Amino acid sequence: MDVGLMLLLVGAILAASIAVALGAARTGLPVLVAFLALGMVLGSDGPGGIEFNDAQLAREVGTVGLALILYEGGLQTSWRRLRQVVVPAALLSSVGVVVSTLLTGVAAYVFFGLSWLDSMLLGAVVSSTDAAAVFATLRSTHIRRRIARTLEAESGGNDPMAIALTLGLIAWIEHPNSNGFPELALLVVRQIGIGLLVGAALGAAAGWIFGRLPQSIGPFAGAALIALAAVSFGAADVMGGSGFLAVYLVGLAVGSTPSRYRRQLVAFHEGLAFLAQVGLFIVLGLLVFPSRPAPLLSPGSGSHSSS
Repeated sequence: MDVGLMLLLVGAILAASIAVALGAARTGLPVLVAFLALGMVLGSDGPGGIEFNDAQLAREVGTVGLALILYEGGLQTSWRRLRQVVVPAALLSSVGVVVSTLLTGVAAYVFFGLSWLDSMLLGAVVSSTDAAAVFATLRSTHIRRRIARTLEAESGGNDPMAIALTLGLIAWIEHPNSNGFPELALLVVRQIGIGLLVGAALGAAAGWIFGRLPQSIGPFAGAALIALAAVSFGAADVMGGSGFLAVYLVGLAVGSTPSRYRRQLVAFHEGLAFLAQVGLFIVLGLLVFPSRPAPLLSPGSGSHSSS
C-alpha cells in the first residue's frame, strides 16, 4: 500500500474514532463498544471492506494495547488511595477470577456439551473484567469513590490471574498426559510471583528516579516512561512472569511519586491509552464476521476446534 494512502486511511480512522467517542459520550453508549462497532463497519463484512483475519497480529496488538492501558491506569492511581481497598481488590482479582472460571466452566459443560477442560478454558477466557472497558466506563460515570477504586484496582490485577489460568489450561489440553493441576497451579504462582517481584523492584527504582529527574530531562520524560513500561513488561515476561502485573505496578509506583512532571505525563499517557483502546477494539472488530456466526455459536464447536 502506498505510504500516502496508508496515512490517509489511518488519519481517517482516528478522526472517525474521535467522532465515535464524542457521540458515545453524549448518548451514554460505552465508548469501547462504539470502537468495536466501528471495526466491524470497517471490516470485510461492512462497507469499509478491509480484509483482516490475522489472529496473531491481533494478539500482538492486544498485548501492547493492554499493557499501555494498564500502565496508564496505574499512573492515574495513587497508592495512598489504593491501600484503602487493597484487600477486597486482591480477593476479587484472584479468588474472584477462579470462582468466575469455575461457574462459567460448569455452565459451559452443562449447556454446551464441552469437555471439562474446554469448559474451564472458556471460563478462564471470560473470567476477568476488561481493564480498558472498566477504566473508560468509570471515568464517565459517578459512583461511590471506594467502589470505583476497588473496581480500578481489581481490573488492573485480574488480567494476570486470568491469563495464567488460560495459558495453563491450554497447556493441559495440548498435553493431557502431563501433571495437569499441579503444573497449572505452579504456572499461576510463577506468573503472579515473578510479576509482583519485577513490578515491585522496578517500581521502587522508577519511583526513586522519577522524583529526582532534573529539569533538563523534561522534554524526554514521556519517552522515558514509555521505555520504562516496555522494560518492565519485557523483563517480567522473559522471566516467565506476568508482564501485565509488572507494568501496572510500575505505573502505580510512578503515579504515586510527587514530581513536577506528573500532570503533563499523565495527560500524555492518557492520550496513548486512548490510541491503544482505538487500535485494540478496532482490530477486534475487524475479526468479527457477522455473515458467518453459525459455526461459532453451535454447541460443542469449542471441543471440535481444540481437537
